Amino acid sequence: MDSEALKNIVRMIATHGLQIEPKALEKLSEFDQDTLYTAVDKILSKVMERGDYIITLNDVEEYFEKRREKVEVSVAVKQVLAKELESKLEVLFDPTDKIHGGDSVENFYKYFKSRFKKLEKILRRRMDVRGSTTISDVLKASLKSHVKFIGMVTEKVKRKGFKIQLEDLESSITVIIPENSDRKLIEKAFIVLQDQVICVSGIKVSEDVVLADDIIFPDIPDHKARRSDEEVYAVLTSDMHVGSKLFMEKCFEKFLRWLNGLEGSEPFRELAGKVKYLLVCGDLVDGIGVYPGQDRELAVDSLTQQYKLVADYFTKIPEHIETVIIPGNHDASRQALPQPAIFRKYSEPLYSLNNVRILGNPCWISIHGVDVLMYHGRSLDDIIAYVPGLTFREPEKAMEILLKARHLAPIYGLRTAIAPEAEDYLVIETEPTIFHSGHVHVAKHKFYRNSLIVNSGAWQEQTDYQKRNGLKPVPGVIPIVNLKTLQIIYIDFRGSGLEARAEAL
Repeated sequence: MDSEALKNIVRMIATHGLQIEPKALEKLSEFDQDTLYTAVDKILSKVMERGDYIITLNDVEEYFEKRREKVEVSVAVKQVLAKELESKLEVLFDPTDKIHGGDSVENFYKYFKSRFKKLEKILRRRMDVRGSTTISDVLKASLKSHVKFIGMVTEKVKRKGFKIQLEDLESSITVIIPENSDRKLIEKAFIVLQDQVICVSGIKVSEDVVLADDIIFPDIPDHKARRSDEEVYAVLTSDMHVGSKLFMEKCFEKFLRWLNGLEGSEPFRELAGKVKYLLVCGDLVDGIGVYPGQDRELAVDSLTQQYKLVADYFTKIPEHIETVIIPGNHDASRQALPQPAIFRKYSEPLYSLNNVRILGNPCWISIHGVDVLMYHGRSLDDIIAYVPGLTFREPEKAMEILLKARHLAPIYGLRTAIAPEAEDYLVIETEPTIFHSGHVHVAKHKFYRNSLIVNSGAWQEQTDYQKRNGLKPVPGVIPIVNLKTLQIIYIDFRGSGLEARAEAL
């Protein structure tokens, strides 16, 4: 076993807050690379179920022994495959039939009022926000009194500290954070976003100015992640970009062969047999006229024909695998969020497939009892550009900021178009077990307060537009999630064979 594979295993274990004894790691090195990740996945599951934090030599030896016994009695034991399990897919929220649009001043007022009221309600559920008042009450408070209030950010300026303008439904106020403030407060100020709703506590220093001592985000709470009772897997993917000359056709066909159990060694085929769900987070096609110079990179210049090709690929997905599709900014849907499902007039062949659900962006689903928030991720462009230190190589960090803000597109007026609906459907009203996005073309994941954040990569090689904008994709490496344990394995489809990894990069 090579040292890089063992390093990947240590990282995989550390990602879940666990450690491994040196002797246990040495024992694991006796596995061949094809079976190593399956072994670690099962050992992790057992250790986490009993509430321990260290993988011991005994844990590994027990797995060795059970694996040997399984081989000896394999004739009498039948493996439960995904095709033998009943589908448990439930659509919890789909914006398609709820959105109406409009661009009047009244529409915008209703939209931002809805955003404020929803996030204010979430904030007021927090213990550290209790006792907060309106901005009007703060304006009436005496000087040097300690105040706490909720407001929406209308302006943030960094100049020897931060100056933040907040308003609620009645009044506005200025918040000052000096550059010599507590380090944690400065760190919070850096990730405060335009148009997000926050709570501020501090000292009133003049009629309409507060010197902040804390910023409180709506944030998701620590929570118990919902998991499946059965060992089934979900493949998370996005950004196929069919129709582009840079679509990785051969890799995607290899992926389809793997789903059918026709690619890879026995452990890979065994894993494929446990896949019950395929979640596709937008940009199925490259579209037409999406970015400057795109026409030079198109292999298919008909939107209808692009979707016909997608449908042809999806007919090769085993019937027992439930597929859920949402649109991205390259797909045939309106560009403003929330997006309705892909327009049927361009994608009729997709709608005719029995095992495919086509929903809007964003949507909430439940698969085998595990709730999943699917969002294509267009606003990640804005978050990465707005917050210092963020890069496209680490989309999971930008996704974490969205969970802290409890909103999928907090910033209005940048690259992400937002429709002024009467209700803000982009507020994250409950904590997701899995938060799945794409758009950035880099496969990464992390756990945040027991929510699994996954950006699922792509099937398109680097475009000239991406080169000019400094975006280096990691295509053809796909995350697969065990819904019983929430463990992730990445499979790299780019080489002559298949390669399993703990991390995509």
